[in-house]
Amino acid sequence: MDISIIASIGFVSLYALIMIIWAKIWLKRDNENWKNSRPSVPFQEVNKRILINEEIKIEYERLKREKMAGCISKQPNELYCRFSSVVDCFTHINMSVGDYANYIEDRDGLKPARALLDALDIIENYLQPFNEVVERFVPNNISQAKHDSLVEKMNDTKGSYEEVRS
Repeated sequence: MDISIIASIGFVSLYALIMIIWAKIWLKRDNENWKNSRPSVPFQEVNKRILINEEIKIEYERLKREKMAGCISKQPNELYCRFSSVVDCFTHINMSVGDYANYIEDRDGLKPARALLDALDIIENYLQPFNEVVERFVPNNISQAKHDSLVEKMNDTKGSYEEVRS
């Protein structure tokens, strides 16, 4: 065998060995850096953070219910009504889902499909108890007698959609 071939094989072997050692050192160092850079949060701490976030979410929902300009409630006759906290009385009674979607469409200038999605979302997630909504009434914009007649209409199973005027 020629000495140059043996030298070449030896050089290549030595180069490969150096590359393997370098790779192991590099990977070990990189792995240690990765381990040190990971935040180590105990399981209890994660659960505590989730609990705090849930409490914040619940408080946010409570405040949102209290401060919103209006709310939707399911009447005893299975239709829906809208109560305005601005005028402290009902503004729409005996609404079907379609009537409520039309109201949202007109109010917000939305396309019918988007208004229907918004109406369904509000009905599914943000309905207020009817008894609580009735108790929010303040006789500033309509009389107590008119309010009582509206509540009677909301109990009637043959009630039809009505936009309440003060």
